[in-house]
Amino acid sequence: MVLWPARFIYGKGFTITGERYKAILMGIFDTIKAHGDTGHVRHWQFYLMKRIQGHFKHHWEDYYAEAKSARNLAEHALLGLRRATAATVAPDPIEAMALAQRLASPGRRVRRKTETPKQGKLL
Repeated sequence: MVLWPARFIYGKGFTITGERYKAILMGIFDTIKAHGDTGHVRHWQFYLMKRIQGHFKHHWEDYYAEAKSARNLAEHALLGLRRATAATVAPDPIEAMALAQRLASPGRRVRRKTETPKQGKLL
């Protein structure tokens, strides 16, 4: 559930910092606590997943614009320059979480059609 947004963001072709990712999720949880109808929830994992998916499907363009803004690009360029001089490259947290979500999620089940003979067997 917590990794789903990372895969969604990675699939849209942008990334955000780990701190921003945490802030977004905490904001969603705070909104659910303040405005959600939590008294009638029977299956929390489904309720939270639905709210997280709805939030990201509604706000992903805002996060995309934020990630692609000139200020953010300049910050990442400076951070990349600093990392290159230190010879230590930290992996992208969104890419790592997206990969973890893909590996942790169950694969799609494939139904195999059983061949039914069109004609009976000859003796």
